[in-house]
Amino acid sequence: MAKKKVNRQKYQLYRVDWYDAFSAGGGWNSLDKVPESHMLIHSVGWLIKDTKKYFILAQQMSDNKNYSDTINIPKVWIKSKRPLKNWIHYESSPTEN
Repeated sequence: MAKKKVNRQKYQLYRVDWYDAFSAGGGWNSLDKVPESHMLIHSVGWLIKDTKKYFILAQQMSDNKNYSDTINIPKVWIKSKRPLKNWIHYESSPTEN
């Protein structure tokens, strides 16, 4: 019996280090002490889309083409990104069962 070919799409897990805007917080602040800073953020997620302007990660992935909790990181804010080599999610084909 011939094996059935399974159509799977793979998604790579990434760590992305990126700069985010920073707020000094609410309330009254002195104009003499305005912080000139940003925050370095470290995010990990499944790469679901890589566009010209955004690197889009999902925190959760299911086997039936669903995802949740995405973050769209502007590429101009990214300091570094790297795939986590041993973590790949394979999406199941709807015909596989």
